[in-house]
Amino acid sequence: MGLLLVALLSGAACSGSGAEPAAAPTSVAAPTSAVEGPRPPLGLAGDSMMASLTPALRAALGPAGAQAAFTLYPELPRRAEDIESSAARFADLGETVIFMIGVWEGSILSDGENEQVDPASPDWQDTYRDRVVIPWLEAVAGHGTSVVWVGMTRVADPLQALGFGELNTVYQQATDRVPGADFVDAGALLAGPDGRFQPSITTPAGTVLRLNAIDGLHLCPEGAARIADAVVATADESLPGTADPDWRATDWTRHDRVMGRHWYDVRRCG
Repeated sequence: MGLLLVALLSGAACSGSGAEPAAAPTSVAAPTSAVEGPRPPLGLAGDSMMASLTPALRAALGPAGAQAAFTLYPELPRRAEDIESSAARFADLGETVIFMIGVWEGSILSDGENEQVDPASPDWQDTYRDRVVIPWLEAVAGHGTSVVWVGMTRVADPLQALGFGELNTVYQQATDRVPGADFVDAGALLAGPDGRFQPSITTPAGTVLRLNAIDGLHLCPEGAARIADAVVATADESLPGTADPDWRATDWTRHDRVMGRHWYDVRRCG
C-alpha cells in the first residue's frame, strides 16, 4: 500500500491552474437522490473527473442523456453498516447509472479513513474489493439499478497514476463479478502508445487536441468524447434511449444545459 499512499496523498486534490478547488473528502455531505418521486432512466454520478466527462455523455446518449442529472457522489461507504443506505441512495439516481470515482476515494483509502480497509496491509486491494466494492455493487443491483463504471484515466503524476491504476484493477474485478455492472477502461482509451499518460494528440491535419486539462487530471473535449463513445458501445443494451451518432458535431462543449462551459474553458483545455 506504500506506493498508493504516496501517489494519492501527493495529488488526490489537484490545485494547479484550471483544476477544481482542493477539498477534503470528509467535508462532503452524504450523497442524496437527485430527484424526488420515480427514479429517472439514467443518472450520472461521481467526482470532479466524472463532472468533466458529463457534457460528452449527455450529448452522446441522445434524449435520455440530455435529461440525465449529474450528482456529486465521490466516495463509497466507509463502514459495512452504511453499504445498504449508500446503495439505496445511489440506486435512486437512475435505472442505469454511469459512475466514475477515484480522486477522493483514493484519499480516503490512503488516509486510512475507510474502516474496513487497512491501508498498510499488503492485500488491501482484495479486502477493499471483497468488503467494500462488491457488497456495494450487489446492494445497488438488489435495487434494480445497473452500473456502468468508468475507470480512472492515466494522469500526469506517475505516482498518482500508479494509485489510480490499482483502484482500477479493483473496480474492474468487482464489476466482472457482479451481474448488471460493466466496466469501461478509460485509462487504456486515452493512453499513449507506451500505455502511459498522453496529454494531447495531433490529427493528420496537424491540429493538436488536448485529451486532458493542463492540470494533468481532468478531461478536455477530445478525451471526454472518446470515453463517451466507449460507454455507449460497452453498455448499449442497458442504456435507455438512442445514442446520437452525430453528437460530436453538436455544440455540446459550450452549451450543455447542466454543466455549462466551465469544464472546457480555454484556461483548462486551450
